[in-house]
Amino acid sequence: MLDYFLNYEVDWELLRVPPETTAKREMRAESLSSEDEWWREVLEAADEASWGQWQTRIARSVVVARYSEWFDDFKGRGNKKNASSLGAYFARHFKAGGMPSWPKTGSKVQNNGKRENGCVFPSLAECRAVFDKATGTEHDWPDDEAQTVHSPAA
Repeated sequence: MLDYFLNYEVDWELLRVPPETTAKREMRAESLSSEDEWWREVLEAADEASWGQWQTRIARSVVVARYSEWFDDFKGRGNKKNASSLGAYFARHFKAGGMPSWPKTGSKVQNNGKRENGCVFPSLAECRAVFDKATGTEHDWPDDEAQTVHSPAA
């Protein structure tokens, strides 16, 4: 019997990859960065309080203001991101989720009668799928998907 175990072929590379379990996904969900936590809440709610109806085009200043307000209430881990850092977060997040060219920036949108720099996001369903892939988690997103509003180009 000892001879069997001494000569047993072990796949050492496979031992380096931990199994994907429900507990591991739950642990990842509990240790999200403050930006991921905020974005998860936006994607989960997608209602009047968090985003309005889901908008594919939204002023960058609105995104940053809503994040800042949430961060001040949340007192999150780490430092609050400014507009540039939040944009870099989105770029990394969407790239990790398989959509490297999102969100699109540089377009102009109307905000309170003024033309401002805006962000263009994919549909709510696509953003939710990207979130799960980028964070390595699985969420039970609400079934009652908020209606996506495609704002006209300004």
